[in-house]
Amino acid sequence: MFTVRVYGTGSKGNCAVVSDGETTVMIDAGKLPVDVMITDINAVLITHEHSDHAKYSLLLGRKYMREIYATKGTLCHIETYISCPVSYGQAFYIGTLAITPFPLSHDAAEPCGFFIRNGIGETLVWCSDTGTMDGLQMDKPADCYVLEANYDEDDIDERLENGDLPYDGLHGRLTSEFGHLSIQQAAAWLKENARPDSHIIILSPHRETIDGNEQLFSSFHSVQFPDIFPYSFIFGAKCPF
Repeated sequence: MFTVRVYGTGSKGNCAVVSDGETTVMIDAGKLPVDVMITDINAVLITHEHSDHAKYSLLLGRKYMREIYATKGTLCHIETYISCPVSYGQAFYIGTLAITPFPLSHDAAEPCGFFIRNGIGETLVWCSDTGTMDGLQMDKPADCYVLEANYDEDDIDERLENGDLPYDGLHGRLTSEFGHLSIQQAAAWLKENARPDSHIIILSPHRETIDGNEQLFSSFHSVQFPDIFPYSFIFGAKCPF
């Protein structure tokens, strides 16, 4: 069984801890978990080099001797102490977990998501900053999906029309294919690729992204929406699933 605990998402820092009960990995190091012994974490996975995802990579290696797994492109742009380069489509192993990086579409050197399989065959997809999900290929749906969705297309269009949001570089970066998923894009992709009983975690730094959009995920039986920021709890009654 997987447990997922998220300690931050958004520009203030991204960090989560994923465990199958035997092996524990940290995903991203833009902030540090507040109630986990770092020495209990077997390794750290970094999705890309932006500081809100990789700020503490060097500290985790130098102070705690944690291995940092990331693509070569990412490792070229961050400071680390124990670097473990990984490649798209090539599985690597940490304890009981088989982890396969897959390409994401983001304005970073070589960003990746992670497809994680535990020793009894349960699977988890981790996908943070990306404008599309085209880089992930699966033979069958996963048991758990963690996707970041940063904006509501209708809301952002309305705010632009009303003049409440400037049409600037930030807006363009957010909505481009090298930016972030919208809640609508995440829902559409999940409808095509997830099972009705898949456990789905939607990460968003803005609560309003989630409010009013529950109907987009009505075909899924186990959707759990986060209530507060920062997120520092295990999501949902069905996680572990």
